Parts: sequence; structure tokens; C-alpha cells
Amino acid sequence: MNIYKSLREVWEWKNIVYEKTKEMDKKETIQYFRKNVDKFLDEMGYKKIKIADGIYKLVKNDATISSL
Repeated sequence: MNIYKSLREVWEWKNIVYEKTKEMDKKETIQYFRKNVDKFLDEMGYKKIKIADGIYKLVKNDATISSL
């Protein structure tokens, strides 16, 4: 069976996340994902705009667009 390189990468990421979060309780796990999602969005040039409690809209960060 031929497994695509991209699929192996996803499995590897999944295992890394599992290893980092397996000892965490539910609250710690949620905090971990929130922190990393915010970091990822920032690196990709997006920001979250709060619409309602727990609901956000993603917009491209103007500073990132103008720096391209």
C-alpha cells in the first residue's frame, strides 16, 4: 500500500499533539489549542474578530497585506 507523504506528515503531527496533550485535563487541553490556534493565525497573517460569545470571524491582518 502506497501512503502519500502528506498523509504521513498529518499522522506525525497528530502523534506530536497527542504526546503533548495526553497528560492534560480537559481545561488544559482547551487552553493548549486556543494558544496554538492564536499563534498559527498570527503567523499566517489573520486576526479573530469576535462576533458573539465563542464565535469569531477571521480577517486578513492589514499590516501583513501591506508588507507583502
